[in-house]
Formats: sequence, structure tokens, C-alpha cells
Amino acid sequence: MKRYLALLLICLPFLMQAQKMDTPLPADKPHKPQGYLNFFSFGQYVGSQNDDKASVSSLQMEHNYRFNRYVAFGVVTGVDWYDIAVAPVGANLKLFLPGNDRHTFYAGGSVGHSVPLEEMELEQFQVIHTKGGRFVNAELGYIFPFIRSTKIYLALGYHYQSLSFTREDWWLREVERKVKYNRVALRVGVTLF
Repeated sequence: MKRYLALLLICLPFLMQAQKMDTPLPADKPHKPQGYLNFFSFGQYVGSQNDDKASVSSLQMEHNYRFNRYVAFGVVTGVDWYDIAVAPVGANLKLFLPGNDRHTFYAGGSVGHSVPLEEMELEQFQVIHTKGGRFVNAELGYIFPFIRSTKIYLALGYHYQSLSFTREDWWLREVERKVKYNRVALRVGVTLF
């Protein structure tokens, strides 16, 4: 069920765009000044030597509504592959900096909760229940033109994720453990619509 929900959240913007499309923007404009914007990206969370994985892959889609030239607000969804796969769902804010119409810098951030898509597995203990946890993301990015209304962007930032799980213990019966990830986030993606 969780996998189907994650797939639906990822496909949501394409289902929403079944309506009539506006005329394409010329390549010299960064985005339409108002309306729906989609940011689709692949990323790597790199860092912490204390974790099992030195690098974690991420696939995210941000569904934003641009209120004016400078502010867009929306929802972020996707899949992150830590020790288990999780689906982040949260609020997203982007602030576009004034400047050249062809190239745009932005500051963005998101906060929310990640839902586990599978159960945690440990070698010596049985995991009874896997819970998600909150995430916080902050980034600085650069958007540049590609083809018509499609733009490419690069982003660098910070990503925090916490996950918790309940495992069976020999003496205490059940113990809840929390795992925290503090990572540098590197993303490359495209903006659509």
C-alpha cells in the first residue's frame, strides 16, 4: 500500500496537467511569472562517516505554485534510499533572487515527514515496527535555460533525516532506536511547466 501511495504522489503533477497547456515560454525567460511549477531532480546525500552508507540516492519531485517572480510554495514528494527506502512528504518554499532573466538563483527549503516503504532489517535483532521521521532540507540553486519552458537546475544544500524503529531485545523485550542522518545534499534536475 505504501509503495502505491508513493507512486501516486510522484505521478500527481502529470495527472494534474491533463488540462490544456499554455503557450510555451520563450527560452530567454526563467519561468512563467505565476502558476504551477514542477521541479524534478536526482540527488545524492553525502557525508557522515558514522553511517553504513557514505552516500544516499534521492529522487524528488516538487509541486509548487509560483505566486509572483520571487516566491513559490508547494509540496515535495519522492523516494530516498537510506538503509531503507522512505517517501518524504512535506511543505516546500522557494525564493527566487532578482537578476538576469535567462539565469536565476534561488534559495529553497522543505520540511516534513518521511514514510518508510519497507521494514528495517538488522542482522542480530528482529525489527517489530519501522517508523518514519521528520526531515529538513535547505539549499541554494542555480537555474539556467535548456529547451523552451524546460530549465535545468543545480543545487547544493544541507539535508537532515531521522528514522526510528522498534526492535526486539533479549532482556528488555522491545527497544525503540532512532537513526539520524546529517548530510550535504547535491541535486541536479529539470523544471517543467
